[in-house]
Amino acid sequence: MKIIKIIIIMSFVFLLTGCFSYKEINDLAIVNAIGISKENDMFKITIQILNTKKPASVGGAENDSGDTTIFTGKGKTILEAIDKTSLKSPKTLYLSHLDLVIVDEEIAKKGLLEIIDFLARDNISSKEFNILITKDSPEDVLKIITPLEISVSTNIYKSITTSEENIGYTKQTRYDKLLKMILEKGINPSIGGIKVKGDLKEGMDEDNLSTSKASSDVILDGIAIFKSDKLVGWLNNKESSTFNFITNNIKKTVINIPCNDNYIGIKVLDSNSNIRPNLNNNNLTITINIDIKASVNELNCNINLNKKELVKFYEKYSKKV
Repeated sequence: MKIIKIIIIMSFVFLLTGCFSYKEINDLAIVNAIGISKENDMFKITIQILNTKKPASVGGAENDSGDTTIFTGKGKTILEAIDKTSLKSPKTLYLSHLDLVIVDEEIAKKGLLEIIDFLARDNISSKEFNILITKDSPEDVLKIITPLEISVSTNIYKSITTSEENIGYTKQTRYDKLLKMILEKGINPSIGGIKVKGDLKEGMDEDNLSTSKASSDVILDGIAIFKSDKLVGWLNNKESSTFNFITNNIKKTVINIPCNDNYIGIKVLDSNSNIRPNLNNNNLTITINIDIKASVNELNCNINLNKKELVKFYEKYSKKV
């Protein structure tokens, strides 16, 4: 009897094994970045694919930098445009490793709801990728060949984290957080910006890797401010830093304080803000208190920091800055 039970149990084990929807990695085109723009009222999708194999030439590829390949497609909907790009790829598009979505500024001005809706319904990609807004063409941004990373999207992804942690001129906006900001009442989204700097044509050439100073690069550029899902304006780097102080999004940054004809370099180590609204006779006032922990890392003028009065003066001045 025991032998019969064991045979029955083992038969169920064999029936339960296997991988649902299993696919070989060599049959997949791993998409790590998508650019979204519009041309003649048609969505234009640019996808950047990591080359799992590097043949001498990839049929249908519009830009092949060795480690990555660029495909584009157009359609009346985002879905159709992506399907058009898949016609040019010999492999199945795989979005689970998507790191970055770059959206054209003109689309952002009209609203992000169509893009957000598509990304929410897509059940393949993770929802933890970053979103950026660009005044340039998303296709141009993704075609730049960068010297330090295998793809421009990887370069951008790491630059966002580094900049947010050490400078505070931009911010990281993941899709899941963007969706929450749009759906939650009283909160309007803010998304980091990016642009191409330098000669665009030379930036797409592999010679951009062989020089000590690249002819072209992509750089993070301020913060795009939204009302609901529509872009309404931009903050420059200085304004973005102030915005991040207010919204408790500063980890580290540098404050320069004038002293005589030179500057003191203050390194912010920690920051904490408190926002207190007050309504009095239908007049709304908002008080913002920011506590900063910082150190003097550079002293380019002849002053004695051992004097308490002088230290207090520069503490007050740094708060104004």
